[in-house]
Amino acid sequence: RRQFDVAVARHRRATAVHVPHDRARAHHAGRAVEAGKANSHKGRGWEVFTDHIIKSLNHTSQPIVFLLWGSQAKAKSSLINNPKHTILSAPHPSPLSAHRGFFGSHHFSKTNQILVENHQTPIEWV
Repeated sequence: RRQFDVAVARHRRATAVHVPHDRARAHHAGRAVEAGKANSHKGRGWEVFTDHIIKSLNHTSQPIVFLLWGSQAKAKSSLINNPKHTILSAPHPSPLSAHRGFFGSHHFSKTNQILVENHQTPIEWV
């Protein structure tokens, strides 16, 4: 049985999060991979781009919650050293590893709690 973090109306094919564009960004360290070829995205420049984005965000004064899911994302935590920011990490939410700690991590509700504590509007996760 799956655990759900926040109480939202479940939509059959919901794949997005309703977040004003000026408040949150979703960024994957690796782009889409070729079918059946894990890590086929590596070495194509995404790592450099991702590192640049994280380093830039690290220098902002507004508190940010970084959700680092998976070992490659967790490795990016060394780029985040601003004490105003929060890092939440867990195994990747893929069907192969989500049961190793993503389920039950409550990152969505924890993110909203941190936002509220920092006088920011919580995200309406869909």
